[in-house]
Amino acid sequence: METTPYTVVKYVCYQEFAFAFIVLVCIVFGTLLTFFSGYHWMLAASSQTTNERYKRAALMSFYHDKQQLLRGLQDDPAEFKLHEEEKKLFKIDESLTKAQVANQLK
Repeated sequence: METTPYTVVKYVCYQEFAFAFIVLVCIVFGTLLTFFSGYHWMLAASSQTTNERYKRAALMSFYHDKQQLLRGLQDDPAEFKLHEEEKKLFKIDESLTKAQVANQLK
């Protein structure tokens, strides 16, 4: 009978189940630990904490959404309508002049 990697793994799994299970657990945890460490090394290299990273992402998303609304208001003020939630969230209303919109887009 020819020995292949498959037959070796199969033999080890049947004959040494505990050992095979420990090896599998070590591989899984080793992979997870590698990704976890890599993420935290990246955070350390960028001088950020996890909290700062998520807050920055939320802030960038907020400003991106606000700029889209302001561009819509700037492009066609007559057709532009804001929902009440957007007015409260972005502190924008339809009475802004074109100069005020352009100033906020800077």
